[in-house]
Amino acid sequence: FSESAHMLLEWMQEVDQSLDSSPIDTTMSQEDIKQQLLLHKEFQKVLRSKRPVYEATLRSGRALREKGRLPEDGQMLDEVLGQLRERWEHICTRSTERQHKLEESLLFSGKFIDALQALMDWLYRAEPQLSEEMPVGGDRDIVNDLLDKHKVFQKELGKRASCMKTLKHSVRDLSRGGISTDSHWLQRQMEELGHRWDLVCQLSVSKQARLEAALRQAEEFHSLVSSFLESLGESERTLKYGVIPEEEQALQDCRRQQQELMSALQCQQHALECIVSLGQEILVACHPNSVITIKSWLNITKTRYQEVMSWAHQQGERIKSQIQSLATEREEVTRLIDWITAAEEALSLRDQDPLPEDMAALEELISHHAVFMEELNKKEPEVERVTKNCKRKVPETRPPTSRKNSAKRQNSLKSPQAGSSLTLLDLVPPTPHMAQLLNRWQQLWFLSLDRQCRLQSAQQRLEE
Repeated sequence: FSESAHMLLEWMQEVDQSLDSSPIDTTMSQEDIKQQLLLHKEFQKVLRSKRPVYEATLRSGRALREKGRLPEDGQMLDEVLGQLRERWEHICTRSTERQHKLEESLLFSGKFIDALQALMDWLYRAEPQLSEEMPVGGDRDIVNDLLDKHKVFQKELGKRASCMKTLKHSVRDLSRGGISTDSHWLQRQMEELGHRWDLVCQLSVSKQARLEAALRQAEEFHSLVSSFLESLGESERTLKYGVIPEEEQALQDCRRQQQELMSALQCQQHALECIVSLGQEILVACHPNSVITIKSWLNITKTRYQEVMSWAHQQGERIKSQIQSLATEREEVTRLIDWITAAEEALSLRDQDPLPEDMAALEELISHHAVFMEELNKKEPEVERVTKNCKRKVPETRPPTSRKNSAKRQNSLKSPQAGSSLTLLDLVPPTPHMAQLLNRWQQLWFLSLDRQCRLQSAQQRLEE
């Protein structure tokens, strides 16, 4: 952008200087004026060829201006864009004025027919560009460029109004001099010129109205697309960084937020339909240079909406799966607590009876308790599976215990069945229901180990 703007400004400065160096002399001969007109037409061709470069540079600058974040960058770009527009309008105005002065000089030098023909040629060239069939719709940049170009044309049309007026007066003066073949021919030429002039003026007003309507349409399209993509961006950030919680209450809150997001996306679908409808309407009368841009924005909005909607559905499925997993886990916990309750009741009933003094009866109790411990061991994997998502406590630094206390603790926990259950002691339950399961399970283990210890002590006493 910087290089293109610099080259354009340098070229316009050279053109400005060249126009200064070749002023129009009122004493020039008709041939010199014609020669100057031919040279000026060549210059106007060059000026028209530069216009696409000028418009592309403006579009590039405006795009940078919209993406810029620093205020100083925006200020610098505004200054460069303003300078480009000012210099371009200045060159176009000077070109129009020079054309007008040369045609007036040709008219006043006596070349009435040449001046009339020059104006007629200009009107014929202008008419197709003003046609109702010429598309003027498109994106905001293209429509603004078309409006700028039409303003230049309107200035040129205004400048030529005085030439048209002078031609009418000249024909009227010639007609008063007498009726001749030339005067009749001139009148017919002026009638055709007047018809062309009125037509071009009407078409110019009509094109101005169509351009203003197209600009309103382009502004609305730009506003809708910008708002739509900004809203989708916020939804995307919510989906991308939203972690699915494991706690039930937080999960329900997440589900509610996801439902609100889906409702918002449904509203966004209506906005997308409005964008597509307006875009299709613009494409019906779209300028060729803007067709790709409008179609591109339509594709971008559709694709982005589909992406965000897909992510929202995926998050909804993850939340649903997590809720189902929690429900299944809750059922498992309830079932295990019920089993633990029944086991505690059975153990409590057995503890109510005093231990027998007969070795055979005691060994039978020991055998029954071994079966109970085996069932307890079989339930251990189920408890571990249900509590696998629990976090573990951070081990605390404790002062060293005496060898006597350490040995006593090791003896009390030397049972192989106790080893696996002790691994559940350092878990942090995420829910009260899970905490109840762990507490009840640990309590059942300690009760069963206590009974086992008492049975073994009684057996040892009887053996002695």
